[in-house]
Amino acid sequence: MRDFDIREYNAEDIPALSRLWEKTFEDSPALIADFFRLLPDMGTGLAAVQNGEIVGAAYVIMGMELLCGEAKPVPGGYIYAVAVEERCRGLGIGSALTRSARDEGLRRGAAFVCTLPASESLYGWYRELLGVESALFRSTFRADCAALEPVTPLSVTEYMLWRENILRGQTHLHLSYPALAFQYQLCKAYGGGFFAVGSGICAAYLDGETALIRELLLMDESKKGSAAASVGAAIGAKDFILYRPAPEGEPYIAALPGDIPADCVWNLSFD
Repeated sequence: MRDFDIREYNAEDIPALSRLWEKTFEDSPALIADFFRLLPDMGTGLAAVQNGEIVGAAYVIMGMELLCGEAKPVPGGYIYAVAVEERCRGLGIGSALTRSARDEGLRRGAAFVCTLPASESLYGWYRELLGVESALFRSTFRADCAALEPVTPLSVTEYMLWRENILRGQTHLHLSYPALAFQYQLCKAYGGGFFAVGSGICAAYLDGETALIRELLLMDESKKGSAAASVGAAIGAKDFILYRPAPEGEPYIAALPGDIPADCVWNLSFD
């Protein structure tokens, strides 16, 4: 019999949840504050409580849907930022939070619930827990940065409009404005942002001296290398990592088999 309870978070929980987030993921207080500011419009959070103290948390992001041509949009849920106090690990709290987040997503109308495991070794854990497996794969391309094309910052609204225009007619992940706004804040917190480059757009941030290209969408796909190099140079990186969809390779988004089409353009995971 477990000695903890799981319930939906409330505003009074935010200080304790913020401390747990910062200890677990080492994000800045400003980014964490942005997340909780946007959370009510993105989804919700679940808190694990033991003896009146919050000892774990998980979040479900609802601001997403799959657009597949003329078909009706398919709403999805995304399990995010599962965290448990170090002294309480091994008690089943993380598993209970993850299952509860899945159930909450389905209760709120998600037709599918997915996640991005923090490491490749966790795909097996999620498979046993939720029955999910990698639905998408990607390959990694790395090269030096160079200012080859003009790069211009974009607002969240501008990026959303560009993105949907480029992806029109393709099966892709559509994010609500609040969910996309958190993606923007995440990029900004780590020295990047949303940009127009060449014939398209890019979302990127810094990991040390490397630019992580979280999304690069161009009308002319042959220019991806020069566009990524230019965005990396614009944010002060020496080299860049560009993830590209692949039929096999590094596992990416995990979902129940058949929930996410293999040709879906995803890119903007909550990581």
